Amino acid sequence: MEQELGQEELRRLTQKEYRKLDIRDDPDYHGYWLAMFSHILGGLNGKRILDIGCGGNYQIFNTYPPRFLRLAKNYGVEAVGFDPTIDPEKEEFEAHKKGVEELPGLFEADSFNGVLTTELWSDPTLTDSGRNLSYVNSLQNQTYAEAVRILKPRGIYINYFTLESMPISREALRKLGFEIVHYYRGITPRENLVVVRKP
Repeated sequence: MEQELGQEELRRLTQKEYRKLDIRDDPDYHGYWLAMFSHILGGLNGKRILDIGCGGNYQIFNTYPPRFLRLAKNYGVEAVGFDPTIDPEKEEFEAHKKGVEELPGLFEADSFNGVLTTELWSDPTLTDSGRNLSYVNSLQNQTYAEAVRILKPRGIYINYFTLESMPISREALRKLGFEIVHYYRGITPRENLVVVRKP
């Protein structure tokens, strides 16, 4: 049965898990997402988690490496990265150097415990080269549908986005087959947060 957590309740539960994981160095809140996965999935060891747009070698304001997956691997996660700028030979986890357009069909159905996207839709590589908003919107819908397909039953998808990104409604998430765990549009990127579960 679907049960949506409030913002304060989710923050409290995640902070408790964060302290349990004893994360010491977390400048970009990657431990926050890891703690959220740990709380909802009942632990991290042996869980397979995909980070779409995980980072690699490109620069926006500074270099954006795949910090979440490097951290997750330290906690026994079977980490999988997906990014057009990543160098698979430099990482100690499964990495795919591909753009989001190439995601459909790459992974088997029901093969992940968790999927993460963080500010993927505000990535300038998606809106450069004449790509318009409707094109990015179609990629967004395609990615949400693929997340449903590749997640195992009771798997979790976490997406956070900026206010400039296109929101997805509760109704659209339910039509895709997700149960909503948390849905909140705040005033900072960290708080524009959707957490959903595959039934």
